[in-house]
Amino acid sequence: MSHNTYDCDNEFKTIQDDWVRVFDLPGVLEQITDSPCGGEGNCGKCKVMVLEGECTPPAAEERVWLNTAELEQGIRLACHCQIRGTIRLRFPHKAAPQILIKTRPEISNLPGKGEVKTGYGMAADIGTTTVVGSIYNLGNGKEMHISSGLNPQSAFGMDVMSRINYGSHHEGTKRLQRCILNCLDQITIDNCTGSGIEAADIKEIVITGNTVMLHLLAGVDPSAMGRFPYKPEFITAINKSAVDLGLTVPVHANVLLMPSASAFIGADIVAGIVATGLEQGPDNVFLLDLGTNGEMVLFSNNRLWACSVAIGPALEGMNIECGMRAGAGAVDQVWIEDEKLCMHVIGEGQARGLCGSGLIETVGVLLHAGIAAVNGRISCNNNSFPDWAERIIDTERGRRFWLIPPCNQNKGLYISQNDVRQLQLAKGAVCAGIKLLLDAAGIKAQQVQEIKLAGALGNYLNSDGLIELGFFPREWRGKIRPVGNSALQGAIMALKSTTVRNQAEEISHKIKSLDLTSGSEFQNIFVRSMSFSSTGWTSTR
Repeated sequence: MSHNTYDCDNEFKTIQDDWVRVFDLPGVLEQITDSPCGGEGNCGKCKVMVLEGECTPPAAEERVWLNTAELEQGIRLACHCQIRGTIRLRFPHKAAPQILIKTRPEISNLPGKGEVKTGYGMAADIGTTTVVGSIYNLGNGKEMHISSGLNPQSAFGMDVMSRINYGSHHEGTKRLQRCILNCLDQITIDNCTGSGIEAADIKEIVITGNTVMLHLLAGVDPSAMGRFPYKPEFITAINKSAVDLGLTVPVHANVLLMPSASAFIGADIVAGIVATGLEQGPDNVFLLDLGTNGEMVLFSNNRLWACSVAIGPALEGMNIECGMRAGAGAVDQVWIEDEKLCMHVIGEGQARGLCGSGLIETVGVLLHAGIAAVNGRISCNNNSFPDWAERIIDTERGRRFWLIPPCNQNKGLYISQNDVRQLQLAKGAVCAGIKLLLDAAGIKAQQVQEIKLAGALGNYLNSDGLIELGFFPREWRGKIRPVGNSALQGAIMALKSTTVRNQAEEISHKIKSLDLTSGSEFQNIFVRSMSFSSTGWTSTR
């Protein structure tokens, strides 16, 4: 590997400490490009280049992820590299991610009926991976500016369970809270700069997010949500001054944390129900938000049924060996044309990795070509394109299919057998959650009238790909509608209207959250749903 191949920033981070592990230093963690495992040492994503300084020899675990050329250049895994004294590190290039900020245009630009508001307000959605904030003129309801960024807590783990585990350690919650407060302060600064107003003019802030994110924002230890009976410390709405919450920029604002329904059905889902008018439409309608966690709500027979499943970060391009977030250099579309493998790269430059949609479409292509079987196994036994057989390589870490074979200084791009398994795990979880909600409501998949698909996956991915892999039943074709960032949309509506805030509180009490941990039903359906097949949806049992 050359320095050009390992595209690095020109800035270095200098650290001083005696025999510490790099991932235990928050100043370093915030700089690492990707660390989906939160420093557990099993993802290989926290690569750094050691330029100067003493550190321990490469551990056996590092040699699993790093080849000889990388080690010769001083590239190490930060979570295994112990240092002494002063060390200079170079971090990999960070591509700007695609962060979904789109809300539906149907949002009213006016405050709630009979309400008169003045000044400025900000609505924010704190996601596990991203944070978005939008500032509004409360007098006329017009959006002034919108800003977004990655949630810096991702350095401590990509999913909520990793954050819960870290938060349970000494000072862990405090450190995670400071991360997100700093992020919100910066988003406020960016919004004020973009709209030409002073931060002191912001009077109200409404924040939504999943239950764990809101606990960490409030500085409340979330560890009880990591063990049975998974009980949050609070789910009701919280009002605080910005100063009391710990924000340092919008000092005169009152902050509202929107209500949640349970430990894993958070305020973001409540806000999404408000925004999409789920209760106002036809019967038998789903709201699905498939990110690191899969939150699902079914409105049926005038009731709201909900559950949350752990999908893992595969659908966001993470915990994938060549995975990355959707951004410049990410392959987001894959297809076959004239027996050739074709790809689209975001930004039209050189392919650097696979994002979530690229992973899904790659597996779809491999199934179509006979390279992958419905059980997920990569082989060339039923290969429709014999020339592709040479793309299948067995390595110490398992079998790979090369989308772009390595050549000279080009590292190439591949999908591994383990990557396919990660997608199967995600599929099994999604299918099991949907089927259990259908069972709870006593309806069949074909009776569902509409599926509102929230979040980035619904916005950027052709839903037909999910149907072909069996995430959704074929009867749902033509019924799936992307609804953008419905969580942010609901927060905007709550910012403008006290009536909406009251509605959100009522909805949070009406949701019936399924407990998927009691009994073996979820696990049984999960295992049966891991194959890439759309059959088995006609009956929910």
